[in-house]
Amino acid sequence: MAIQWNAFFQNYILNNRKKYYPEKELGASYLIIIVLIIVFYFVSKKSFQYTTKITDGINDVANGDYTVKLDVAEGGPYKDVFKNFNKMTDELNSVTTLKSDFINNFSHEFKTPIASIQGFAELLLKTDIPEDDKNNYLKIIANESARLSELSNNIMLLTSLESQEIVVEMQSYALEEQLKQVIILLMPQLTHKNIAINVDLVPMAYYGNKSMMQQLWTNILTNSIKFTPENGAISVSSKVVREKYIVSFKDSGIGMDEETKNKIFDKFYQKQKNSEAKGLGLGLSIVKRILELIDGEVTVSSSPEKGSTFIFSIKC
Repeated sequence: MAIQWNAFFQNYILNNRKKYYPEKELGASYLIIIVLIIVFYFVSKKSFQYTTKITDGINDVANGDYTVKLDVAEGGPYKDVFKNFNKMTDELNSVTTLKSDFINNFSHEFKTPIASIQGFAELLLKTDIPEDDKNNYLKIIANESARLSELSNNIMLLTSLESQEIVVEMQSYALEEQLKQVIILLMPQLTHKNIAINVDLVPMAYYGNKSMMQQLWTNILTNSIKFTPENGAISVSSKVVREKYIVSFKDSGIGMDEETKNKIFDKFYQKQKNSEAKGLGLGLSIVKRILELIDGEVTVSSSPEKGSTFIFSIKC
């Protein structure tokens, strides 16, 4: 390419030198052309090195390697491109990790109750089992079946919500009464852990999808119960501020650090990775999606060992 440009400028100057260039300026003109050609060559070569690194990185990502990184220090004028590329691979790697964790958790959470149901069903087939043991085995089978059903329902619900763009089947109803009903439904769990529940709700006339909102309140209260220790306390309150309902759930639970707080609404995320972490980490993801559909908001304040407060803002 440099030779072609050189030939072009030589022919142009020789053909027009009498008209445009005195003889004494030809030397300077040739020097300028040579300098430009040299500069163009080195700039093109350097740019090619940068673009080659970017292209190689993109090829690695296309082949499924999301851990690839570009050295920003070597990015030159492409530093911002290198930074954005690294940010993209971080996001892709994070999503891949979450999906991998989900598959592992999904397999574990479904395999465990199925194994229990199978094991205790086989024991029930024996004829020499005491009646009390039979009843205990039947209770375990019933509980594990309910657990399987809940996991399946959460997965199907989240899939349905993600494919939904508008809220349908809306009706007018009292939001505070719905919250009270959810508390009553979850009273066995509250009683089991001896958790005190304090309720202070103002009248809230609301127009929306009743089933969807009940799912939201059920998930958030269930989450509060899950992370509140025995003999703890949960407060549910509401007020009206600037044509919005502000509904708060405050618990005396284990609280969260900043890292956890920033991830709790991510799909499949669970702070605990052991047997104590029941479910698939979908409950708060469902809450987040419902809020997106109704144009609502939630803020979370929490500190380790100091409990958590979820504050919802919903248009009247």
